[in-house]
Amino acid sequence: ITEADKQRLQELRDEEESAHLQLCKDVHDKSYDIYAGDGIENPDRARSWFTPTWQSMEEYYDVVCDRCRTGLAYYKNGIFQGLVKKSTRIRTNSPELAEALDLKCRCPQGEHVQMIGKSAALKEMQNYEPNFVQRAAKAIYNNMENNWRLRQIAQVMVTEELNDEEAEKERKAAQQ
Repeated sequence: ITEADKQRLQELRDEEESAHLQLCKDVHDKSYDIYAGDGIENPDRARSWFTPTWQSMEEYYDVVCDRCRTGLAYYKNGIFQGLVKKSTRIRTNSPELAEALDLKCRCPQGEHVQMIGKSAALKEMQNYEPNFVQRAAKAIYNNMENNWRLRQIAQVMVTEELNDEEAEKERKAAQQ
């Protein structure tokens, strides 16, 4: 790789950080402010995790899901060849999502299919496997339910406070 190539690659990474990665951080920050769940996923060893933008994020859980645990597999001509580890890091403000996807590999050493040189198969693996989706969906739903309860409690508390203030005003007006 030439120096010009290295420089161009760094320019592209800087552009990605100032646009996409910053957007993800902004959404995460806003989600936290409004009690909404959020999540970001990238390969565990992606450089994006080490950028100043994502390093400056706060209030999150980081977990790694080894996708062999959710059934990610390589099939050649429709025939199962084996599980694929594909470690994916998830950053979320949802404890439910973090717990659901904190899955470390339990496979015996050397049991995974190596995907080097299988770019067409890797492209197909960009889609989530059903077990990953089911786990994430259930956790997201539970997080939404919990956040809804918190909002309802807050609304009741505010309503009670307003009612108390109104009663106090009426009491003071009656005393005058």
